[in-house]
Amino acid sequence: MPGWRRRNGRNAAVELIHQLDALQGAFPLSGTGVTVNLTVLRSGERANIIPDFAEATLNVRYRKPEEFDAVLAKIEAGAHNTQVPDTTVSVSHDPAFPPLTENPQIDALAARARAIYAEIGKTIELSGNGGASESALAMSEGTAALDGLGVVGGDFHTDHEWIDLNSITPRLYLFTRLLMESGARPRP
Repeated sequence: MPGWRRRNGRNAAVELIHQLDALQGAFPLSGTGVTVNLTVLRSGERANIIPDFAEATLNVRYRKPEEFDAVLAKIEAGAHNTQVPDTTVSVSHDPAFPPLTENPQIDALAARARAIYAEIGKTIELSGNGGASESALAMSEGTAALDGLGVVGGDFHTDHEWIDLNSITPRLYLFTRLLMESGARPRP
């Protein structure tokens, strides 16, 4: 997202550190609402050359489009306050998955999923962190979709991510029944 460029021997990496420090505590790092996390840093090419360019990638999770706009506006506002003289800061963002919004269509589909899962003595809850998914793409086109019907697990996107093997059969049952019922009795 943010990128910093050095001019006249100024250190872009140092400006990047100042910019990131200014964002410290500005956004939650975890939770079900908006989250903003630093994921990638790049700076310099050789140990004996002051970097003329540095960049950081931020992962932004949100539930409503206006929430992303607010995050972007806050980052852009801070970009005007450079600490290293003669450096410039630019902020850009790549197109991303839309947020998986909540609405009556999703509530109805979730109620159907809960009822099916209850048949085998299991419970499933609605939650979310604004992550990227094909479900969000479907929803952005007006098709109700649920995310997270896969196996139960944890420590996602880490080198120690895990799944509960005992969740495979119940989740396959849930998905298959939900698909069959939605096809046999589609809701408007």
